[in-house]
Amino acid sequence: MEPRTFELTMDSNVEDVTLASSAVRAFLSRLNLDEHQADMAELCLQEALVNCVRHAYRHASGHLVRLRMHLGSNTITFEVEDQGVPARREDLEQSIRKATIFDPANLSTLSHGGRGMLIISQVMDQWDYERCDGWNVLRMTKAFDRAS
Repeated sequence: MEPRTFELTMDSNVEDVTLASSAVRAFLSRLNLDEHQADMAELCLQEALVNCVRHAYRHASGHLVRLRMHLGSNTITFEVEDQGVPARREDLEQSIRKATIFDPANLSTLSHGGRGMLIISQVMDQWDYERCDGWNVLRMTKAFDRAS
């Protein structure tokens, strides 16, 4: 299969996150991917889009969010782009570390932040965050096994 790129643009609100996630789910279902891997990739995308709405745009709608999907022969890369408040990769890594440290016998020690990035870091094969030409870009790549 030839590499392909698809792009969606959406408003910075949770309703559009749901619509974008449904569109991506339909896209993934056409690729004959292992269902569990497709589910997990969709979950990571949802987490990234919700984080964009919550943190970059502070729950304010009316702002642009771009989603690019790069499809390779056995990989998919999602790029979630916004022009909101930028983060720093170091801060994202710190939130992942914080989310992993808790006492299972005491749920009050469970972090209220960073779980989305923790999921992304554990499910996706690679992730990166950068600022490019005024855009915040979260890039996530997953290699897939094709379903038989």
